[in-house]
Amino acid sequence: MARRNKIGNRRYIATFFEHDGSIDSSGQPTFNDPSAWSQVVTGWYCEVMAVAGSETLRGRQVTAKTRRVLYGDWSAVANVTPRMRCKVDGVLSNNISVLDENGDRREMVIQLGEEQ
Repeated sequence: MARRNKIGNRRYIATFFEHDGSIDSSGQPTFNDPSAWSQVVTGWYCEVMAVAGSETLRGRQVTAKTRRVLYGDWSAVANVTPRMRCKVDGVLSNNISVLDENGDRREMVIQLGEEQ
């Protein structure tokens, strides 16, 4: 498979947030409270592709809830998980999946869900 040109494609900057585990008085996680989320990765340059759930992207079908797919360097986001949120271009979304598709620790593929 040919590698994509890395110069010029990564025009977006993503920031990833992790929930601090706080709960409200009812014992439920405070996911809707912005102060319960802290930045874990900032300034990750990525390529953004808008998709629909029935599309096949690079030979694999994306999940039904996927709205955008991010491509970028693996090293900066190696610790990102699906339990985190991502903000790209001012839009906050939940991570659906975080994959090192080729297994070579070079490019990370992150699928994002609906906008928050």
